[in-house]
Amino acid sequence: MSEESQTIIDRAREKFKDPTLLSIDIANYHFSRKSFKVAVTEYLNYLSSHPVQIKMVTDRILLISDDKDSNPVILAILNEKVKLNPVLYGPLLSDYYFKTQQYDLSLAQHLNLGFSTKKDVRRWIEFSNSLRAESQYEKAIYGYEKILSVKNKHITNTVMGQALLGLGNTFEDKIIPNKLAE
Repeated sequence: MSEESQTIIDRAREKFKDPTLLSIDIANYHFSRKSFKVAVTEYLNYLSSHPVQIKMVTDRILLISDDKDSNPVILAILNEKVKLNPVLYGPLLSDYYFKTQQYDLSLAQHLNLGFSTKKDVRRWIEFSNSLRAESQYEKAIYGYEKILSVKNKHITNTVMGQALLGLGNTFEDKIIPNKLAE
């Protein structure tokens, strides 16, 4: 994108008082041109004002990560953003680590995010289930046990049942690995 185009976009963002104006379009343009730094930055810029779009932004950034050249750029930008807003960007960084099979770092991100909300508890259940699906049994067991050990009003009987079922399924998968091949 030319400097002139960027100047026009910057003026429009200022004029309309919307720092995310055209962010998705700019990100898509730069992604198609393999300009990963700008693409990731614009996707995250969009996310900063539209946090309900985390799934879409996560999917786009993880798609970018399929190109191995993009990984150092993505990691650097996400690590900087997590320092600014760990609640918003932490799950995305964890998903990035998970996709790149850096399960210990993904788990560390989840531990940093904690269990303060109902959404956090749901995230832990989904994360533990995903670890089990990836045959990361020890980490999955740790995740389920963590859910069961935390004293939190959001850990309902249903959540405890899901965690216990996940824990049982994990032990079963660990003991009978042939089950997965069928």
